[in-house]
Amino acid sequence: MGNSAVKPLLLPAVVAALWLLSGLGYTLLVNDGRLPAAFTALVFPDTLPIRAQVLLDNPGRVLVAGLTALAVAAAALALLPAPGRTGATPRHTRFLAAWMSVALAAVAGSAVLGTAMVLADWPTGQEAWVFTVASPVLLTGAYWGIAWGWIPALVSLAARTHDDDALPPEARGTGPRRGWALGAFVLFSAAVLVALPLTARSL
Repeated sequence: MGNSAVKPLLLPAVVAALWLLSGLGYTLLVNDGRLPAAFTALVFPDTLPIRAQVLLDNPGRVLVAGLTALAVAAAALALLPAPGRTGATPRHTRFLAAWMSVALAAVAGSAVLGTAMVLADWPTGQEAWVFTVASPVLLTGAYWGIAWGWIPALVSLAARTHDDDALPPEARGTGPRRGWALGAFVLFSAAVLVALPLTARSL
C-alpha cells in the first residue's frame, strides 16, 4: 500500500529536484567564472533566468524557483500517459512518452515563469519586449526537457513492476490522480504569477 502511494509521486519528485539542480548548477558555475556561460547553459540549463534573479532578492529567488519547480512537476504528472495493460505498450514507447511528458511540462512551467517576468516589469511600453523576455525562457524550458527530461522518465519506468502493469485500469486511479495533478499545476502556476511580481524589486 505504501509503495503504491509513493510510486506515482516519484516522477514529479525527481522532476522538481532536477529542475532546481539545473538552475543552481548554472548559477554556481557562471558565478565561478571558469566556464563560459553559453557552455554552462548546455549542461545546466538556466531554469531561473538571470533577468528573474536580477528582479528578486535571495528569498524571492528561492520562493519563485521552488514554486516553478512544483508547477513543472505537477504538469509532468498530469501529462504522463496512463499505463496500458501488460505487454500492450513496449517499454521504450512508455519511456519516450514519459520523456515527452516531462518536456511539455517544462515548456508549460517556463511559459508561466516568462509570463510572471513580463508582469513584474509591466507596463513595458514595447510589445516586442514581451517576446524578448518570454522566448528565451520557453526555449530554455524546452531544452531542459530534452536534455534532462529522460532522467525522471527512466526513473519512473524503472520503478514500475510487472504487478503494476497487471492491475486493471480501474485499480490504478489514474483519472483522479491526473485531476489532482492538473489542479496542483494551476495552483502553483497562479502562485508564481503572483509571487514574482509582488517580490520583484524596482530597478
